[in-house]
Amino acid sequence: MKNIFISYSHIDEKYKQQLVNHLSPLIRTHKVNIWEDGKIVPGEKWDDAIKIKLETSNIILLLVSSDAIASDYINNVEIKKALERNDKNEAIVIPIILRPCKWTILPIAENQALPKFGKPISKWEDLDDAFLNVINGILKIL
Repeated sequence: MKNIFISYSHIDEKYKQQLVNHLSPLIRTHKVNIWEDGKIVPGEKWDDAIKIKLETSNIILLLVSSDAIASDYINNVEIKKALERNDKNEAIVIPIILRPCKWTILPIAENQALPKFGKPISKWEDLDDAFLNVINGILKIL
């Protein structure tokens, strides 16, 4: 079973939840275990929890939007650690482009993005088709 960490801006919660829903067949068949910060329990130190899960995940999904790019925490902690682990071949980092933004000039652009051709999910005529494209991409690395 692969552990997947989802990095996202809380402004993109609806997209994150749709992604988790589309990942549910992989969860139910015990191919993946999903972690995102919504699983932090009351009283738990959130920064520690995030860093531990980042360090122990096999696959790190970066949900990319202008809000995620604008977040200091996402960039300075989550993306930084994800790319370090990717460079050491300890984890696979996949940018998932949610909404149009200038992500192609950032270091994450070196990693192949999903959906196909980096077309933002919000620009697909059918969001389910976009998320299916993402899931099929993830299946290729499982």
